[in-house]
Amino acid sequence: MAPKRLPNDSALLWFARMKTSVLGLFKAATGLLGILLGLFAGAVQAERSPVAFESTYLGDGWFEYSVVTTDDPFFLFLDIMGTGVQFGPSMDAGPAPAQWTNLVHTNFISWSFDGIGLGDQTRPYRATFRLRSAHTNYRRAPGAGLVLMSLAIVGGYHGQLASANIVGYWIPDALVPCAPEEADGSATNLVLWAPMISGLPEPRLVNLIQDGGEQVGVNFEYPEPSTVRLEGTRDFRSWNNVAYIHGNAGVTAWTTNVSLSSYGDFFRLRLVAEGHATNMPPLSEASPLLVQSKTKREFLPKLSGVPIAGEINVTIANVSGGTCAITELGSNLQRSGASPVKLGGKAIPIRWPTETRSFGFYEIGPAR
Repeated sequence: MAPKRLPNDSALLWFARMKTSVLGLFKAATGLLGILLGLFAGAVQAERSPVAFESTYLGDGWFEYSVVTTDDPFFLFLDIMGTGVQFGPSMDAGPAPAQWTNLVHTNFISWSFDGIGLGDQTRPYRATFRLRSAHTNYRRAPGAGLVLMSLAIVGGYHGQLASANIVGYWIPDALVPCAPEEADGSATNLVLWAPMISGLPEPRLVNLIQDGGEQVGVNFEYPEPSTVRLEGTRDFRSWNNVAYIHGNAGVTAWTTNVSLSSYGDFFRLRLVAEGHATNMPPLSEASPLLVQSKTKREFLPKLSGVPIAGEINVTIANVSGGTCAITELGSNLQRSGASPVKLGGKAIPIRWPTETRSFGFYEIGPAR
């Protein structure tokens, strides 16, 4: 039987996270199904985990590793800057995807993305890599993978301000080759999602607003002021962006002077930010980069290295000189203490230990 694979379609990726990303769905023709879907969606507390690491044993010693990002509008951009796996000696390797470079370390094989981490990758995004081992057995190895990322948040949440200067690492489990006696009977496919932000409720789409038989708006509910994106579809595979909407605490009624039928028969709302965000990407682009985000990045952080030695090496490129603040972010990307670092005329490496935690996120910005 062929191994089960993580789909590459944006709508299917959304359904793959159904338990944490169920959104308000409504058929243009109102009915009991739409009402039940809306009520169910409103009860879900979302965990935002837009990054996945997939490892698959294909047979005959071949292994496949993929990094995936979903098109979550909560993030202005989210680029995968590097990935890797503790693989051991490799007999063969498939070709690296465009803009990716293969790096071989002792018992660790990694790939580095050639972009600068400012919205180079259009989401949903997938990069897939193949390696072949002399071993035809495998096991699930704790902390054997590596994902390095660069991201920005559109607006605020949990009382936090938006940031265009976040980098992070994640060290997930992975399927790796092993001797026959070490095989643990794991399934041939393993998909894991990076922990990022929990406890953000999704907006609840209460109902569609009609005028003369045409759908011209929506009523939706969120517990505090919000910014949401309305999307429509006919087939649940491709979604059309309709509008950004600023919502009030409680129920918000939003209408337009044109019919929504051209956007689809089913609709959903996706949280962009808590509060009223203003610097949103154009609706016509899938995962664009705001020009403002480039100007905000006075310091360009880029992650490199491997976690075998118990640390991740973060290189900070000096763009404007002066002192920058490195702020560790908690499990919900909330700021904690900041450490000012003086930058000279060239980039400097800063190392963070990874032995006590499998992921870490850091904000790099001007010292306050």
